[in-house]
Amino acid sequence: MQKIASMHQNAATDRLEPVELYALEPWTPRLQASINADMAKALSRARQTVGVRIATSSSARNNIVGYGGAIQDTNQILNNSKCTTYSITHGPRSEQNPYTASLIAVLEGLLRLTPVPRDQLIHILSSDQGALQAISKPRHQSGQTTIKRIYKVI
Repeated sequence: MQKIASMHQNAATDRLEPVELYALEPWTPRLQASINADMAKALSRARQTVGVRIATSSSARNNIVGYGGAIQDTNQILNNSKCTTYSITHGPRSEQNPYTASLIAVLEGLLRLTPVPRDQLIHILSSDQGALQAISKPRHQSGQTTIKRIYKVI
């Protein structure tokens, strides 16, 4: 352990995320998650959703992490409205990972909802099961700051 500590003694710690014991207060209502490992069933269920759909994805390629998403209101499909898309380069793989990028992709999708839907279901679709589980059952894990912001926006 001392070797590891001595190797990282000069590392900048000002950008490290503090991980708290609890991400949210125990009385905060949690978001519901439906996670399906079967891709065909998941896609079929996603097509049946009514309301706002936010589909997100993240990737790490060439040592760069990025994320993106698409937002679609199923109530506006009849009006031939297009879906809104976004994609962002998050940072180098040495500082970021696809999991945190997936969380930020969800947050970004929620922040881009205009106008803000009232009394309408919002479905978040992602292939990152870990991110969906972390959002629905926040615990003592990485990404707490983003998860707190997701709950605040919702």
